[in-house]
Amino acid sequence: MPGLTWLVQQPGSRGLPAFMCMTFVRGADERGLLAGLGVDPDDAMPPGDPEFASTPGTTIVRSRDWLVALEDAVYARGIRPDVLLRLSAGTEVVVIYEDIGKGNNQFAHAVDGEVITAVTTTMPPSWGGTQPDRLRPLAEELGMGHEDGSPSDSDYDMGGLELLLLIAEVAVGLSLDEADLNRPLLKVPDQPPGPTPGPPASAERAVVRSRVIRPRVQRLLDSGLTADAIAARTGSPASDIDNLLRGADFWIPVRTAELILAIEVPPST
Repeated sequence: MPGLTWLVQQPGSRGLPAFMCMTFVRGADERGLLAGLGVDPDDAMPPGDPEFASTPGTTIVRSRDWLVALEDAVYARGIRPDVLLRLSAGTEVVVIYEDIGKGNNQFAHAVDGEVITAVTTTMPPSWGGTQPDRLRPLAEELGMGHEDGSPSDSDYDMGGLELLLLIAEVAVGLSLDEADLNRPLLKVPDQPPGPTPGPPASAERAVVRSRVIRPRVQRLLDSGLTADAIAARTGSPASDIDNLLRGADFWIPVRTAELILAIEVPPST
C-alpha cells in the first residue's frame, strides 16, 4: 500500500487530486458516514449513474477497514468540529483538509466523541485537542515548525499538506491507493443546508450543536463530577450545563465544547 503522500507527489501536482478534504472513519457503513457528515444518504448515486463522474459532491471509497469521504467542496464538512465529534462517537476519525486559499491545511484525529489532536499549518502551527502534544514531536521531527515560531531542525523539506499526510501514514497507519480511488462506492451531490435553522454565516465555524457535546457532559456527571465543577472549568453558569442535558437542541460556542472535552474523566475506583 502506498500510504498517502503519493497523492501530492505526482508530476505537476499542486495538491490533492480533485478533492479538498479526506475523512477516514474506521468501521463505519456508508449511510452512517453520510448521515454523520450531515448529508442525506437517500440522495446517494451509485457509480453506474451516468452523471456520477460529472456531479460535484462527496464520494465514498473504502481503504481496508476505513471508509473515506472525499469532498470537493471548498467549505468541507469533515473538518467541522460538530461533524468530527458526531462521526467519531464510538469509533475513530481522521480528517485532512487542504485550504487552497490560505494554505492553512488542517489535520484532526478524533476518537469516541473527542478531538484528541488537531493542528493547523499556520506560521507558527496551531495545535489543539485534548492531547495537543501527542503528535507534536513527530510533526517537528518531520519538519513542522515550532509553536514559538522557530523552524524545525529537521532535514525534511515538505510542504504543510504533504507533512500532514505523512503524519497520518506514520501515526495512524492510513493509506489510500489508486485502486481505492478507482472503485468508488457511491456519491452524494453537494447539498444546501437542511431545514433546521443554522447560525449566522459569520458564526458557522464558531458554534456546534448542543446534542454533539451532551453525551460527554453526561459521562462526566456519571463519573462523579458535578455540574458546578464542569461549569467552573468552562466559565459557564451551572444552569448552562444542566440545559445541555435537556432534550432541546441549541447552538453552543465551540470554545465551550472544547473546554468540556478537555476535562478528564476521573478514573473509576
